[in-house]
Amino acid sequence: MTKDYILRTLDQKCKSWALAYLHKIFTAGIETTSRVEGYNWIIKQQLKANTTTLNTTYTVGQDLFLAITKVLDKYLTEPIKNMIREEMS
Repeated sequence: MTKDYILRTLDQKCKSWALAYLHKIFTAGIETTSRVEGYNWIIKQQLKANTTTLNTTYTVGQDLFLAITKVLDKYLTEPIKNMIREEMS
């Protein structure tokens, strides 16, 4: 009975309590584990190929750039977005 109540209550509010613990972690807008696993796979493949850290950083950065740009477009003004894009490129 108690277990059912806890599961029912937490399940309805899982997004609220999960975000409370994740707000300090940069996720580039990624909210599902499958997308995170995809990025982990990309990183792992780059490291297996014996590339340099610089090459790995470049590859991951290119993949994340689009996701970051979408977040910037949603929340920031054009002058601020342009300044951030210049710093990122």
